[in-house]
Amino acid sequence: MLEEEEGYKAVLSFAFKTVVTISIAVVFIMWGHSCSLNKDIIQECKSSCSGSDSQMRSVTTRECVCEEKSSNNWVIPRK
Repeated sequence: MLEEEEGYKAVLSFAFKTVVTISIAVVFIMWGHSCSLNKDIIQECKSSCSGSDSQMRSVTTRECVCEEKSSNNWVIPRK
């Protein structure tokens, strides 16, 4: 009876460790996939920020940041 109980414990322990390992692997795979940034996201951010006075500053999977275009008006001093 004692040997049979130990066998059940070993099988349950193995099953539990397997389920935990697979769950952790699935979480890491889903987390890694959510960090992917594709060309469509970048293009959508560029078009959203392409106003007359703004341009794209940065883009991530979670946000698109626009910034004001800097003016390139250089003044050449006269002597």
